[in-house]
Amino acid sequence: MLALDWRTKPIPILISTALWGGGAVFAIMYVAVWSSNEKAPSITAFLSLFTITLCVSFAILGFLHAYWLGHQWTRYVAVFFAVMGLWRDVQAALWLYVNFPHYWLILPLSLAEFTFNIYLLRWLLSKESRNFFLTEHKVA
Repeated sequence: MLALDWRTKPIPILISTALWGGGAVFAIMYVAVWSSNEKAPSITAFLSLFTITLCVSFAILGFLHAYWLGHQWTRYVAVFFAVMGLWRDVQAALWLYVNFPHYWLILPLSLAEFTFNIYLLRWLLSKESRNFFLTEHKVA
């Protein structure tokens, strides 16, 4: 079970897996809370949204499992996620600055996400990352 042992993983793998996994779980919880509002959608709309969210969350968790095991293709997908995350963070910060008078309330979270994406992108392009993802990781 060497491939599943968290002590053998690089720190960026641990951090990004935890954050992305938490995001997938948060998406399911958000749908459940959103549907309990006073203006709740119909049961059909809720079930449709919940099913789509569940499928996307399982796809993300499946990706995270492959990422955790060190499959090479997941490194490329993670680089894409990091670049798109940076782009989204810049756009969101500009939109908040223009449209939200109290943008400074959300600014720390936005800066934390931006910093995480830069850190992840820097690590994914490093030699240590290339070595980790090129090594065969077998589950015993």
